[in-house]
Amino acid sequence: MMVVMGRVALRDGLDIQGATATLRAEMAAHRLARIAVRFQMPGKLSEADRAKLEQASETCPIHHALKLAVPIAVEFAWPT
Repeated sequence: MMVVMGRVALRDGLDIQGATATLRAEMAAHRLARIAVRFQMPGKLSEADRAKLEQASETCPIHHALKLAVPIAVEFAWPT
């Protein structure tokens, strides 16, 4: 997801250098029950640019493949 957002940022001249992602896998009965991803985004971007990056994250092919098997919660933390 971060790679896809990086490509969009590069294409559109958006600075997301320093962005990080934290992933937490939750297990239940020895199975993957849920994945939680939290993006900590740097810098101040317009609402439109934030929405563009969040939407880009949803187009990640790995995200699409995994969400068919397990729920994925995605959170973005933007500076205020």
